[in-house]
Amino acid sequence: MYRRFTPIDLEASIAAGEEVLEMDNIYGERYAPYFRPDLKIGIRKNAKKYAQTFSIDFRNFIGRRNVFFQQYDSEKEKITTTRQQGFFPDIRYQIFF
Repeated sequence: MYRRFTPIDLEASIAAGEEVLEMDNIYGERYAPYFRPDLKIGIRKNAKKYAQTFSIDFRNFIGRRNVFFQQYDSEKEKITTTRQQGFFPDIRYQIFF
């Protein structure tokens, strides 16, 4: 999946002291393809009045840090990129009534 974005005009942003977008190229650029493989292992036990689950979810198990967004940093006078979190394990125990 490609997420489109409007590029930042760096020279105009430096001159203005704030982020200026290239309005003649609205959503004309694309970030790199988004890729985040997950792996989930779990077990469920059913009883008469309730059920229990225990699971381990390895989110983004390869640690890829996809681009979240870009913005103009007026202090550094450059475009900075914020990336999503890499690998994240999620351990769960749930009781369902």
